[in-house]
Amino acid sequence: RREFKPGNAYAQSKLAVMLFTRQMAKELEETNVTANVMHPGIVNTEAHRHMPFRQSGFLAFTMAPVGWYFMKGAKDGAQPQIYLAVAKELEGVSGKYYGDCFEKEPDKICQDDEMAKKLWQYSMKACGLLDRKQEQLGESEEEESEEEEEEESDKAGEDSASAPES
Repeated sequence: RREFKPGNAYAQSKLAVMLFTRQMAKELEETNVTANVMHPGIVNTEAHRHMPFRQSGFLAFTMAPVGWYFMKGAKDGAQPQIYLAVAKELEGVSGKYYGDCFEKEPDKICQDDEMAKKLWQYSMKACGLLDRKQEQLGESEEEESEEEEEEESDKAGEDSASAPES
């Protein structure tokens, strides 16, 4: 087992969000729903409360003035999310990464389609949605098969009705 490191866990969670959203955008391509990822910048929230620099009294004390200067308040931190939700110019745009309201190129690891698909499938299965989707696909395949059989049966009936009697 590896030692738990809050900074690594945070980075892994951000990677998972990037990959999951990338695949979600692909899954939703034929709909009017869009999915994008955004990074608001460094916002002064409680999200950092378990980071090592906050655990050390000395580091927290010495970094607080510097962090305060560079961190956004909650209102400013919310602006990129609001922008992505309401900007007319982003209607229909999906699968992109935004930082402070500007589209940015994500790191290469965040563009790994195979890893994104694996994470999507794992997530769907873990939530019990993969089985449900497969059941729905199975049901629709069964319905299509039944419809094809009915059409073939109808066609066979028509063929035998139009065949000359001997």
